[in-house]
Parts: sequence; structure tokens; C-alpha cells
Amino acid sequence: RKQKPKPKAKSKSKDKSKEGDKDTESAKDQAGAEGASKDEAGAGGAEGGAALGHYSDSAEGRLALATDILRTMRDTDYPELHDALLEACRDSAALRGAARALVAAGAVPQLVQVLSHKIEPPGEKASKSDVASHAWVVQSQRTAAAVVALLALDPTLRGEVVEGGAVEGLAAALTTHTGQTGLMAQVRITAAAALVPILSDDGKYDAQAVAAGVLEPLAHMYFARGSSKEQRAALRVLRLLERDPKVAEMYGTAGIDLDKLESALAEEAAREAAAEAAAAKVREAAAATEKAKAEAKRYDSGSNTDHEQAKGIKRPKIPEHAAKLAEDWTKSVGIKKVKLPPKNKEDPGSKEGVIKGGIPKGAAAKEGAAKKEGGAKKGGEGGAKAKGAAAAQGAKASAKSVKDEM
Repeated sequence: RKQKPKPKAKSKSKDKSKEGDKDTESAKDQAGAEGASKDEAGAGGAEGGAALGHYSDSAEGRLALATDILRTMRDTDYPELHDALLEACRDSAALRGAARALVAAGAVPQLVQVLSHKIEPPGEKASKSDVASHAWVVQSQRTAAAVVALLALDPTLRGEVVEGGAVEGLAAALTTHTGQTGLMAQVRITAAAALVPILSDDGKYDAQAVAAGVLEPLAHMYFARGSSKEQRAALRVLRLLERDPKVAEMYGTAGIDLDKLESALAEEAAREAAAEAAAAKVREAAAATEKAKAEAKRYDSGSNTDHEQAKGIKRPKIPEHAAKLAEDWTKSVGIKKVKLPPKNKEDPGSKEGVIKGGIPKGAAAKEGAAKKEGGAKKGGEGGAKAKGAAAAQGAKASAKSVKDEM
């Protein structure tokens, strides 16, 4: 019986090679996809660098950055991010290149929208979220007014700033915050200050400012007797608008005397300067007192004072100085340190100590007692001799007197 031939087994090496080919192809496909994504990202970065967050130091790069900042401000729902970007615009608007980029990117109309937003102060029953929202809007308006002022400082950009609606936006902010206190008053002062560089262009935009309605809120600021800052801001704008005869006539009708206000503000400024000078003297005296205390403390601690350092005087440290003084004093009064004999039965009261002349205390006591005893003996003998001599002398005198009588 013939047996059927067994089928040949497939080679394992061939299977492995096929699997390796499949893995290689999949790896190539994945690498190709990654390369394509990298090429797309590179193309996006080449268009403006916004995708990667890199901006070139050129007019195009600054314009791209300003455009992205303004777009993020419009799209974000986070107040902190909006304020941070707005403050970044304020901090960079003083630079001419950054100011031009902001104006070219359309910053002025966006700032005008912020300034024109009407808002009321929160009531007594307002929630914390309402109070926080109000504070955020007011702070944004104040920063926006500052950005407009900085942009208008550039004469080459002033026309574009006005065309973007800056005068109308500032007038709206003045009207909205008229009579309000706190941060809203700060917005009013900043908006008035932002009008100064715009109106300083030879009265070119005075009529536009009057038509926008800046006179009424400025008049309220003029009569705000309790705020010198507010009056100064209003005075500067009203002084510029006074160039129009009709406006000057209206000042007289409304009782606005700019010269009188200016003199009053000058007197107040002088008083403030005098008060500040007096306060500076008080602070200087306090600083001098503190310095004197510090010098005394340094002297007591053994450190050289500023005067000694300036004169090159080197004073020893206090421990050495004190030891030297003590040693000099003991020598001047004749006190010496001696080592006394130890205690014993004969002199139980002997101790180590310091005495005058360097004599041990026990020996001094014995010597004193001996001197006293010797003195007493000598005194007794002397007394007896004196008595005998006196008696003999008396006897001689008596005998002599008897002889004389005979």
C-alpha cells in the first residue's frame, strides 16, 4: 500500500521574514504620518508662529502677537486672563513699535467697547459674585483708558486712535462713572487724563470732544471739592477746551472759574508739600534716633561704631576690654590675688580669697590678736611705771614745801 506523501512544513524563517516585512511597512506608515503632521505644524509656524507661541522680533512678529492677544481677550471667559492681557497691552503701549502693532491689530475699537460698557454700582444686597464681576469690569475700564492715553501720546498714531472712537469711549466712561466713588472715581480720573494728549493737538479734536458730551462730567469733577486729584484732572481738560469762545462763555454761565481753582489747587499743593517736608524731617529724626540707638548697641556689644571705623579706631572687644579695666582697677587699689593655704585643724576658718596686702585671712587674724595682747601687756607695764614716778615726784614736792616753811 502506497502511503500519501506528507505535506511539507512551512519554513519558520519565511514566516518570520513576512512578519518582519509587515512590521516594517507599518512603521514606515506611522513615520510617514508623523512626518506629515510635523510638516503641517511647521507650515503653521511659518505662517505666523502663533501655533508654537514664537514671534519674531520684527514688525510682522509684533503684529502677529498683538493680533493673538486681542483675539484671546475677545474669546476668553476668564476675567484673570482678560485682565492680564489688557495689562500687558498697557505695559507695552509706551513702546513705539508695540503701540503701532496694537493700533494696526485693531486694539482701539476693542478698547472703546470696554470703555463704553455701562455698569451700575452693586447694591447692598448684591452677591459676592456680582461684586466681583463689577470690580472686574471697572478695573478693565480703568486699564483700557490708560492704554488709550499711552497710544495717543504718539503723534503719528493720534489720528488713528481718534478714528477708532477713543474720544467717544472716554466720554462714555466719564458719563457712566459720574458721581461714583472708589474705583469708579479712579476710572473717571484716568479717562479725563487720557483726553489730555488727544486734545493737546492744537484744538483739532475739541469740537468732537464737546459733541461727545465730556463737558457735563468734567463740570461735576470741577465741583468735587473733596477730591483734589479729580479737580486737577478736570482742570487740565477744561483748560484745553477753553480755547473755544463758546465753551469759555459757558464756563462763566456755569460758575466755572479755572483761575480760581488753579490758585486754590496751587495753595493746597504748597500745603501738602510743606506737610510732606515736615513729615520727612520727622522720619529723618526718627531714623537718626534709631541709628544712634543702633550705634550705642554696637558699642555696648563691643563692635566698632561708624565714627570709630571712619577714624580708623580699633577698639578691643568688650570681654577683653572689661578684663583689662578690672585688672587696672585691682592694681590701682592694691588688691592682689593670693592662694591661701588649705583648711586645717589649727586654722579651720582659712579660705582662699583676695585681701589687701596679700596676707591670708587666718594669718591676719592671729597676727592681729597677738598685736593686741602685746599692746595690752606693754600698756600695763607702762602704767605701773608712770604711777610710781608720779608718787615719787609727789613725795619730793611735799618734802621741799616742808623745808621752805621751816
